[in-house]
Amino acid sequence: MAIAAPSADFSELASIVSGELKWDDISRALYASSASIVEIWPEAVLCPRNVADVQEALKFCAEHRIPVTCRGAGSGVCGQSLGRGLIIDFSVHMNRLLEVNAAERWVRFQPGLVKDDLDTELAASGLFWPPDPSSSPWCTVGAMVANNSGGTKSVMYGTARDYLLELDVLSWRGERFKIRPVEIAPEGGLIFAPDATTTEKRLAEHAHRLIRGNREVIKKHQPQSRRCSSGYNLFQVLPLEGPLPGERGFNENTPRPKYGPLPDVIPCGANAIGSPWILDMPRLFCGSEGSLGVLLEAKVRVSKLPHAVAGAALMFESDAKMAEGVVTLLEKTRPAKLELLDRTYIDVAAREQPELAQGLPAKLKTMLVVEYFGESKDDVARQVDACVAAVCEGMNAPAFDATVAYDPTELDRLWTIRKVASPILSRVKGDHRPTRWVEDVAVPPWNLPKFIAGIKAIFEDMNFQGALFGHAGEGNLHINPKANVKDSTERERMKVCADKVFALAKELGGVISGEHGDGVMRSPYLRRMFGEAYDLMVEVKREWDPEWLLNPLVKVLKPEDEASRNTVTDLRMGEGYTRHATGTGLDRPEILEEIEKCHGCGKCRTYCPIMSVGKEERFTARAKANLLRAVVSGKLDGHAFLLDDAFKENIDLCINCGQCLTECPTHVDIPGIAIAYREQYMQRAGAPMLTNMLNKPDRIGRMGSLAPGLTKSVLGSRFLRGVAQKAFGLDERRHLPEYRKERGLPAKSRLHVSDEVKVPEEVVLFPGCWANYNDPDGEKNAARRIFEALGARVHIPKLNCCGISKITQGNTEAAASDWRENLEILRPYVARGAKIVFSAPSCLLASRHDMPRLLKSEEATKTAAACTDAHQMLRGIFSHPRLKNQLKPIANKPVKMAYHQPCHSKVSGVGSEPMKLVELLPQAQVTNLNAGCCGLSGTFGLKTDNFEMSMQAGSKLFGRIDAVNPDVVFTPCGVCQTQIMQGAQGRKIVHPLKLLYEALP
Repeated sequence: MAIAAPSADFSELASIVSGELKWDDISRALYASSASIVEIWPEAVLCPRNVADVQEALKFCAEHRIPVTCRGAGSGVCGQSLGRGLIIDFSVHMNRLLEVNAAERWVRFQPGLVKDDLDTELAASGLFWPPDPSSSPWCTVGAMVANNSGGTKSVMYGTARDYLLELDVLSWRGERFKIRPVEIAPEGGLIFAPDATTTEKRLAEHAHRLIRGNREVIKKHQPQSRRCSSGYNLFQVLPLEGPLPGERGFNENTPRPKYGPLPDVIPCGANAIGSPWILDMPRLFCGSEGSLGVLLEAKVRVSKLPHAVAGAALMFESDAKMAEGVVTLLEKTRPAKLELLDRTYIDVAAREQPELAQGLPAKLKTMLVVEYFGESKDDVARQVDACVAAVCEGMNAPAFDATVAYDPTELDRLWTIRKVASPILSRVKGDHRPTRWVEDVAVPPWNLPKFIAGIKAIFEDMNFQGALFGHAGEGNLHINPKANVKDSTERERMKVCADKVFALAKELGGVISGEHGDGVMRSPYLRRMFGEAYDLMVEVKREWDPEWLLNPLVKVLKPEDEASRNTVTDLRMGEGYTRHATGTGLDRPEILEEIEKCHGCGKCRTYCPIMSVGKEERFTARAKANLLRAVVSGKLDGHAFLLDDAFKENIDLCINCGQCLTECPTHVDIPGIAIAYREQYMQRAGAPMLTNMLNKPDRIGRMGSLAPGLTKSVLGSRFLRGVAQKAFGLDERRHLPEYRKERGLPAKSRLHVSDEVKVPEEVVLFPGCWANYNDPDGEKNAARRIFEALGARVHIPKLNCCGISKITQGNTEAAASDWRENLEILRPYVARGAKIVFSAPSCLLASRHDMPRLLKSEEATKTAAACTDAHQMLRGIFSHPRLKNQLKPIANKPVKMAYHQPCHSKVSGVGSEPMKLVELLPQAQVTNLNAGCCGLSGTFGLKTDNFEMSMQAGSKLFGRIDAVNPDVVFTPCGVCQTQIMQGAQGRKIVHPLKLLYEALP
């Protein structure tokens, strides 16, 4: 099903705005999905640079009747950042922290600022912004205001709406105005600030009349739940009880609000100002999900960071006992976190790690994990003791056992089940997988037993299965039942299930969304949720956005949309979704599985190295899956786009760092699908000359090392580098590594190895191209001499390149051919149990991860299993005291060393093993740079098109090296060494095995 072209000509708007405005099909595909299961294709995307850009866009869209949807990181789980018109992405440019007032405890920021970046800045002043969604490392603060975000700490600190002081907003027509608390005069009128605009006054007057005149209706339909991100917040703009100013019986001596710093603890659901003298307009706007106005800036209160934390895990044998425990803890203690883990959720973690179930009694039905914040360790310890006493002591105590945690290490263990289970649920394979569509219901905590029993009964009746966890202190539960959205029958059952679950929530005084918002998935149910109060919400929408142009599929819908939409409308892989054969390797089932597996959470915005270059959606890892899914679903024409230069440019932003294989919650193999794309591209279009050259590092290395002096002169010639740039696209600014002839390293004395130390009788070294041709007397021969000193027989057969460069560029056939020859050579060694030892992480990763997938043979699998890392093996050996004591200092004084961990070390499971090995050396003072990717990434940073991005991606590493100022930088990756030589010039950079060699007697 092809996607329709944009309805308007956006070139007029493009000529006015300074930010990037795009309406090509590739850009539209990138913004058609988010962290939800929904897919809606926009007409265009704007990344504004300033307020003027946003104003012009709104004016243009108002004139042409184009809907507008605002977006941050696209981390909303119910489709609130998706729309059919113009998407405005604030995360790219409008992402600054504008002002911090630590004394008065408030900050002012733009909407695209990342939540954790805000807290990092505030931490220097001992402050933080308390709302803490699980996506806080990448979600944006503007989206948190739009969504009324909460998180695990909201039982103590409240939600986003509890912190708003003043919002700078644009109307649907681009009029700029402020949303702030408005004072109410004794006679009942509103007292506006001198700078209040006509729009601010009009909207406040309307809200005042509407809510004041309908308090009984609003109170009748007010949810009892402590959390609510559903509908418009009519419930906390004015007090719903008692007379108001200007009404009979109102006491004019009622204290007026004091505008100082808020207390550090805000009871959940409490009005931040709590006064009949105030019309709290920010509370009306907060949670409206961009359907009432466009947020430009927000001024919010912040709180002091706690100095100490402690907690406990509480065991209950029934949901009723658990709910009793929750109510008791809320009455008698002040928890900062109060989280529920149902037995279904615990069992998910236990199946993956059975040791987690050890010690858990069979009668355990529900566990609460509770935390307390305080000024000191003694303070939080007393709070934990009071918690345990409140729910565990006495004949009728609700909890039957507790595990306390007084320090951070113990506390971290309490959260292990939560940390283990969530990724497991995300990684379920196949079409029948955990799915978010009824995942955010909130009920009063005392009704949790009825809700849990009810939802389990609904799931059983509807044949759904789902693990249950959530925020017990607010009765906000997260359940992601398994469903196959591709199946039409299953989608119908999902609709019926949603009807029943949402009806149950209303019956129990709850809401259909506690913190995730309504989005496009739950908005069609709001009339049933709020009854007559929904008609008042319609009045609010009509006053603020009379043309229904601001996120019109969210919150209050047009009548025609309300009648036609439900929770399974516009699903990403729902009605109309079919796979379209491309006639390429992308049609392989395992590739299609990976393309469809990405659920778009957005975590890749935190770990993908290219995201450090810019915040555009195209830089994310999920962008590659979204583009390829658009092709295999037929929404983009595969015949045209699979060979399109712009499409390839987007896919090529995956640099095969491999971080997705460890950091992605769903473990989507983004490098794998990018390689599959390049494979078909190379087969059909051929490879550019530079790609062909860089595919053969072993051949280039052999030639370069024959006459290293001549090679150095050639590579050092600015003129020749300029010619290479023009002819091949090899950037002339790139400092290329020197090639060296192998001269050999002196043998070391035989070490005294006791019987209890396991040293292999023989090892096969796989040096890699860097070790063979750029560092033969560093990495390669150091490894040889170390193992010889341990008494092992060392073999270094002549092998082909590991193929990582060929694989990354899509030349998998050549890589497979090279490995077939390697297997022939390695077969006798593997047959007699010898280990193949790697000193380079990329070679190890290619051999263990890529090679068996390419060859698909039993021999390949066995060979991959024989591959191991030299640093891991040697660390195990030299950790023995007798061997460690034989090592000597490499200098006559302590040596300050800094370790850089390559991406492929992390992905292959080697991690910090090289650092731990070097830490065994006498007088070694080692610092882990912990600065992420170096940015060169194989051949990526050699190309002119990528040089700037490469250096920018490595800038954090270079800055960290300068800050540490080490005597030596060491890393096992030759590519990383090359990048560090250029970005941190003048530093001594070595392979860790060379350091160990120098320490041998």
